[in-house]
Amino acid sequence: SITLHKMIVNGSYRLVPLYSCFLTVVCNISPYWRSMSLVSSVKLVNLFELFSSPKFLYSGEKAYKHLALLLEIFNNIIQYQ
Repeated sequence: SITLHKMIVNGSYRLVPLYSCFLTVVCNISPYWRSMSLVSSVKLVNLFELFSSPKFLYSGEKAYKHLALLLEIFNNIIQYQ
């Protein structure tokens, strides 16, 4: 999740179409996470803050789907612990 955060925050605009792919991969492996470092959890919360900001949500028609995938990641982490 640290690498994903770095790619989204510091990446170029050419990576924006791949955000849903990146988040889908993380969402698919999130039920299998058994432990997470403090840095990883903080980075996931930072991504939530980024994706839930009005600037990002109004940036495109399907921007809300990124937030939905991130919420599903949180749900999987909590549910399968």
